[in-house]
Amino acid sequence: MRQAFQHTYSPGYKRSPKRLGDYKEFQSFLDIKPHKLLHTAQTRWLSLLPAVKRLLEQLPALKLYFQNAVLNDKLLAAQIIHVKWMDPSTELYLNFLNYVLLYFHDINKEMQSESPKLYLLYERIFTTYKTILECFIKPELLQLTEDEKNSRKDLNLDLENKILNLEYENKQHHVSIEEIYLGGNVISLLLKQYLGMKWK
Repeated sequence: MRQAFQHTYSPGYKRSPKRLGDYKEFQSFLDIKPHKLLHTAQTRWLSLLPAVKRLLEQLPALKLYFQNAVLNDKLLAAQIIHVKWMDPSTELYLNFLNYVLLYFHDINKEMQSESPKLYLLYERIFTTYKTILECFIKPELLQLTEDEKNSRKDLNLDLENKILNLEYENKQHHVSIEEIYLGGNVISLLLKQYLGMKWK
């Protein structure tokens, strides 16, 4: 996956007028906005989400572009990239990143603002942490039991402590792989792929 991204962003593909022209033709053919791909910066978390969104936007054009490069230009590097872009898991992976990065993007954006609301940061970070846990942790472990409710005074604080002390790496605390939530778009794509296989 990373290799496909690196080659897609490589100077050889970006600086060749012919290849850029070919790519623009595919954008026009598919009625995709003529946007350029965005780079990510290792030290800038805020650059990740826009780059992923742009890849998803341009994915149909990228598939056709590298397919053309394989068939007409006979480029080995293009063949490697084309295989990756055509792999259904690539689109699933990008959609998962699009879902999960949004939470980190919002927190990071708040922390980098000129006047960060420090009194709200802890609550937002905790809420984000709990939301992510809800994607793969058994629901009953993220709630107080009836006994816990009856024996505690501050239910909100007790629930917070329970969640913070949860051993999230313990596989016995995980839901089954079929129940893991990866975002609405991933579920939609999986359903589409399943129905496509079923009707073949």
